[in-house]
Amino acid sequence: MDLPVDEWKSYLLQKWASLPTSVQVTISTAETLRDIFLHSSSLLQPEDELFLKRLSKGYLVGKDLDAPLFYREEGNKKFQEKDYTGAAVLYSKGVSHSRPNTEDMSLCYANRSAALFHLGEYETCLKDINRAQTHGYPERLQPKIMLRKAECLVALGRLQEASQTISDLERNFTATP
Repeated sequence: MDLPVDEWKSYLLQKWASLPTSVQVTISTAETLRDIFLHSSSLLQPEDELFLKRLSKGYLVGKDLDAPLFYREEGNKKFQEKDYTGAAVLYSKGVSHSRPNTEDMSLCYANRSAALFHLGEYETCLKDINRAQTHGYPERLQPKIMLRKAECLVALGRLQEASQTISDLERNFTATP
């Protein structure tokens, strides 16, 4: 695929040359990517957005429908090897290659939540559990993810919420034939 890199670079060089020297120095001497972003984002103009839209219009990229499964399976291998960081990275790739509100996306979020749990990242694990449920996590697997949620809440000392999660799980599990 031939990307419009040269046209983008040319546009940026023109924008850079038009900046006051003091702004160029501020951006050039920023120590972190965050600082560079903060200084630069305030300079964006409506015409910059229009240029980017025009430039990217002919370069739409589709998602490979097999990629989420591939990354989830590779993540599962890392998880079984107890390489939870490697697993989380692969599950993240699966998320980025998934279409929204699909079982693929929900399973990648759920699996990443398991890796994050083992890494002690309980708050982030809870967020991924919520994301999994938002994107259509299968009903048949809900008990698994709800137990993980309760375990996270216990680890965070949020015992009342953990108790409520277990009660909800029991109510839903006994109500299901």
